[in-house]
Amino acid sequence: MVQAGKRRAVAVIGTLALLGPGLAALSAAPAFAQSSGAAGSAKVASADPVAQAAAARLAAVSAQSAGAARPALVHPDTTVSLAEDSKLNCLGVAGGAEAKFNDGVISYGATSGQVYGDSWGYWLGKNPANATTLTLTDTYTISGIGTSWNGPGSGFKSISGDKIQYTVSASKVHSYHHGEYEVQFGGFATSFAQTTSVDLQFPGTSCTPSASGTKYL
Repeated sequence: MVQAGKRRAVAVIGTLALLGPGLAALSAAPAFAQSSGAAGSAKVASADPVAQAAAARLAAVSAQSAGAARPALVHPDTTVSLAEDSKLNCLGVAGGAEAKFNDGVISYGATSGQVYGDSWGYWLGKNPANATTLTLTDTYTISGIGTSWNGPGSGFKSISGDKIQYTVSASKVHSYHHGEYEVQFGGFATSFAQTTSVDLQFPGTSCTPSASGTKYL
């Protein structure tokens, strides 16, 4: 038991060292600023939500490395879900064009994580029965300290270190489903964002619903 605890502490400390000055800056930044007024009351300093989330998770990881109990409300390992749905009127059909997604994101402490989930594009009208072409595009963005995509799933094309994109087109269809289950990232992640856009082409017109969302880890 003691040896396992030592190994866990060494692993966490080693991870924090590898992440470098970015984490040191976060841990050094004060969460509160002291008022200079006579009452001497403390006031919360304004901070970026991403930095706040990273600082909270850093504090939890540091507490564990020191042998403290895991905080009740701040977990180094985080699992969140993100779902969005967007509809547009199309060819006279109310809500006839739809883009939606439903994802789960698992972040393993300060080192890595993965995304799994599904996205869909729909034409819900009856006339015509199908779109001439349906193009679905998924864009994933991971943000934090030293984050990058390590193992993009099938069909993803890397755009930058923190952003990847998947695009597919199909002809004479009214729907398309894209499923991804092990898109892996590395680094100290603090937020995940996805945009799913659908381009429905018809003779003489097009409809382009888009759904977007962000989750802090």
